[in-house]
Amino acid sequence: MTRARVEPDGSVVEIKTDGSTRKLHDATDDDRLRNTTDEEINVQIAEDPDVAPILDEAFWENARLVIPDVIDRYKKRYGKNYQMRMFEILKEHIEGRSTQ
Repeated sequence: MTRARVEPDGSVVEIKTDGSTRKLHDATDDDRLRNTTDEEINVQIAEDPDVAPILDEAFWENARLVIPDVIDRYKKRYGKNYQMRMFEILKEHIEGRSTQ
């Protein structure tokens, strides 16, 4: 495994086992990067099998809820305000965790 760190000037150095460092070569094609259009970036994202889906309107139109039993329980208990109560509980949980 290679250990590395980013220096204050933005360069990346390899940390050798004796503690010394060696600057790593930056192979970034700055011109290509600067000239890449948003359309090209979107195509690259769409073709990358490891990228998470884009959460646009089309995504949400096809989304499915996978925990209907939880939703049903809240609907029965809180009626038409079930979503508000769920958000309140999540907010309380998040706020409680941030103080720990």
